[in-house]
Amino acid sequence: MATTDDHVAGASAAAPPLPAPATLWQRITERYDAAQRNAAATMTETNTEVVPDGGLQFVLRVAAKLRDKPKPPPDASGEAKKEWRNPFLPYDRALWVADLAASHVLLLNKFNIVPWHCLVVTAEYRSQLDDLDTGDLAATWAVVQAMPRGGLAFYNCGPVSGASQPHKHVQVVPLPLDDPEGSSDGSNSSSDGTPGQQDLARPPIWQAVAAGAAAAGAEPGQPFELRNLPYAAFAATLPPLQQADAAGPQLEAIYKQLLGRCTAFVEARTGRQGATPQDGSLSYNWVCTRDFMLVAPRRQEAEGPVSCNSVAFAGSIFVRSREEQQFVRERGPLHVLTATGFPWQP
Repeated sequence: MATTDDHVAGASAAAPPLPAPATLWQRITERYDAAQRNAAATMTETNTEVVPDGGLQFVLRVAAKLRDKPKPPPDASGEAKKEWRNPFLPYDRALWVADLAASHVLLLNKFNIVPWHCLVVTAEYRSQLDDLDTGDLAATWAVVQAMPRGGLAFYNCGPVSGASQPHKHVQVVPLPLDDPEGSSDGSNSSSDGTPGQQDLARPPIWQAVAAGAAAAGAEPGQPFELRNLPYAAFAATLPPLQQADAAGPQLEAIYKQLLGRCTAFVEARTGRQGATPQDGSLSYNWVCTRDFMLVAPRRQEAEGPVSCNSVAFAGSIFVRSREEQQFVRERGPLHVLTATGFPWQP
């Protein structure tokens, strides 16, 4: 196996082909098992709880060892902040899964709450404040397609989006969100490969997306407003896409249309023209599965004690304390998402 430096240096060489889905999934599972055994990656034990709200079945992922009180923010401790070190340059060799063409590498998430949580990382430094491009989306689509029941890809962009690292990376977790282990053998699908009676491989927000597309009369690839949700979100169902290389430009075209609508909405609501993540005037969450793509603008990172990133806008909220758990139960997931996003009406 090449060294970490070899992988990084190799990014400028001739682009290798994207791995085949079956090969890539085998690499993900093998490397994940090895990383867990060697303690290169650790998984936070969680329990899942379904919280119905607005006709949707949100997945509340609850840390098994709940704290009585949430940890104070870093600047409240009085301790000096540690100097930031880029964890992706160089990355930990034990977390490396594969090179995705020449432009990206696939790494395991060092601190994960679900198995097989992956990061699609630019081989050279790019900012997390940048738009996604064809290369990002082609590499991400290869990972989404590799996961047996599909993956949920997400990107946190902007200062209040829930982003934690400034080096550009898209995250991918296997579906279903409430039981990813069940996705590895296709046990929830019928013998012909079609979804079974309970199509668990789609995230909770899919029900709203499908209904929104039907109400808008939107064809696959055509953006529409998710007016059946209380918070602003823009979505498009996806046409059949197979090969990652060919899918990149198609996905980028849809993404740009959704981001354009999101940006125009934020500018109209805030009165700020030319809103961008770089100057802090635009934050958004992006999610994508085999079935749809969604962009939701953000106005704050947390509501009460609960912080949100893109996965919350797909229908799954992670809580670390009893206070956070009770807050979501009492207020409801839609309240949290509307407060951290933008309501349709001022």
